[in-house]
Amino acid sequence: MYKHRLVFVSVWLLGVMALLIYPGHECRGFGMGLIIGYWPFTIFGQCGDSITLLSMLILSAVEVGICAWIMDKANITKRVWLVLLFAIIACVAITHNLNTDALDSYKQNACVQAAQSSPELKYTFTRTDFHDLYLIPKMIVAGITGLYLATAVSFFWAIATLVWRKTHPTPRALTTPHSP
Repeated sequence: MYKHRLVFVSVWLLGVMALLIYPGHECRGFGMGLIIGYWPFTIFGQCGDSITLLSMLILSAVEVGICAWIMDKANITKRVWLVLLFAIIACVAITHNLNTDALDSYKQNACVQAAQSSPELKYTFTRTDFHDLYLIPKMIVAGITGLYLATAVSFFWAIATLVWRKTHPTPRALTTPHSP
């Protein structure tokens, strides 16, 4: 009965490992990929960048794991995996379509302009920089956002299933084993 935990936590882990490879400019992609673990810091304030990111990593893993455990407990069908796949693809496609003019706006970014005008750096803008620092992290974050969306929908479906089973017992559960 570990099927949902295995799938959801594995997809989350793949997304986080991809964000470790492509964290984005100033590690913004990594932080946005773990945004679901940020809610205690909105209440109590931040503790420092590294502690905040580590806590966000742990808390987002725990949240995805607990939601998947509830899905396993409710024994909902594997059709939830289609919801997961659809949510990831939809979020990535929407994000990709919203970034049609991202290359031009990235070229006009103050950091890129400052690096190009600096004689010490001798930086020249390349598409590889754009992909590594902006586009790839944004697509990974969109995929993780789709995972969080699918996890939330599936979690509430599992809760509704558990409540339904609790309030509407099956006829077989109403009969005793020794009844004629």
